Amino acid sequence: MDLAEKLQSVVIEVDTRITQEDRAFCEKNQAAYEEVLNNYIEFRFFWETMEETQKELLKDVDARYRRDYLRSKDGPQITLSSITSRINAIHGDYIKAICGYFRSEYKITVREKEIETSLIPEQPDVYGRQDFEKWNEYCRRMEELRIRYQDVVDRIMLQLDGRLLSEQAFFELREKCRNAAYINDKPRFERRKSVLRFDSGFCHIRGWPFDGWEIYDGGKDLIRGMAHFETGTFTELPAGVGELISFYEIERSVFDFPDCNKLQQIRLFKNGRADVRFATESDAAQFVSTYLAA
Repeated sequence: MDLAEKLQSVVIEVDTRITQEDRAFCEKNQAAYEEVLNNYIEFRFFWETMEETQKELLKDVDARYRRDYLRSKDGPQITLSSITSRINAIHGDYIKAICGYFRSEYKITVREKEIETSLIPEQPDVYGRQDFEKWNEYCRRMEELRIRYQDVVDRIMLQLDGRLLSEQAFFELREKCRNAAYINDKPRFERRKSVLRFDSGFCHIRGWPFDGWEIYDGGKDLIRGMAHFETGTFTELPAGVGELISFYEIERSVFDFPDCNKLQQIRLFKNGRADVRFATESDAAQFVSTYLAA
């Protein structure tokens, strides 16, 4: 078998744990991360050359009259140390970008610091010590460090206890809904045919300086569960739902959802209660069994 046949026989395994859209995001950020890293390293080389050149040209000038043309109060404050610090920080920024995407896209918990610690060498504490060998080893490792998005994804997956991303997203959403629907293992809701009635822990009305409604965090989690029940996605919100889970006060107490097939209405009461009306009794029962069952 010649080289061409060997290359054709190679099977490239695609990571099926993430979607094509996920992979496209990661690959674009991988390319940007590597490009800016290489550019900063090249810039540091040029800056070092500029400093050495200026030093050589002015070495015979009296120090009283010597001017540093590379730095001024009007220019950027650049040093070799600051460039190196920026290079080292790029790795953490890249990890944050990948983790932030999966956290936002799938609405899952990602322990970002844990991933950073596992992928980025720990800076040794050598202040006031003569442990230059340890510091030099750290610098060498940082110079050689290149993080692949697959490394970050692998560690995200390890945090999911064997679940897929979509499974983890639903698992966390359901847990939040359950926590909001129970107190001391007792339900804070009851179903009356197609209506779910939640008790006084759902919302409250705020007085001066703004006379409006505010949904408690638990109530917002329940509404997010209802949105997922309606759309089947973690990012798509039915019209009107965004206002209910925003960070601002709400001016009205009744929300109708004419564009929804399952969720019909949410009504807020001054005592903190909320009534959620579904299209049918079976829809209400299915929401309870899927999202609220203990």
